Amino acid sequence: MDNSIEELYAYAMEDTGARYPPIKSKRALRDMVDFACDVYDIKHTVSNSVAYLLDEIRKATGSTVHTYTAKGFIKPIRGCVMKLIKHNIAKGKSNHDQNNVIAAELINAAWTDTDISFVFSGIYDEPAGNYGWYDDDPNKAGWQITAMRRKEMQRYSIRKVKDIGGGCSKYCPCEAS
Repeated sequence: MDNSIEELYAYAMEDTGARYPPIKSKRALRDMVDFACDVYDIKHTVSNSVAYLLDEIRKATGSTVHTYTAKGFIKPIRGCVMKLIKHNIAKGKSNHDQNNVIAAELINAAWTDTDISFVFSGIYDEPAGNYGWYDDDPNKAGWQITAMRRKEMQRYSIRKVKDIGGGCSKYCPCEAS
């Protein structure tokens, strides 16, 4: 070998202008998925599909899965908002901003009006009145929920959830999702 390491490195870093198209390999994909399953101690066999194994990897790593339907994306409820719901049920009250966050989160998680009404009636444990978060009829959503659905509101950012004191600590694991 006549060249030094520095010269070989310089040759390697030299741009020759050649471009090579990527080679797609199903075998390489499968090997990578199998490797990730091994890293996260996920049991797998050759009969498991790649899609199934990727879902298992997402579950093991705590990744958020966004599912698309005809109505748009369905996003799972974030842990900090679930804490906020539990906290408000235990407290027996909630403010308007917190209600907006909770309602938007549940709507984006594809909850039914009946289920959303149930959550709010559990927080307040009193007749619905004209507040609009739930109705005295458990099968009917309150007017606030109906309006939010009509506006196709998206769920609030983690920053907004933190600003209202929504179950988040200084570092919220929901920020990664």
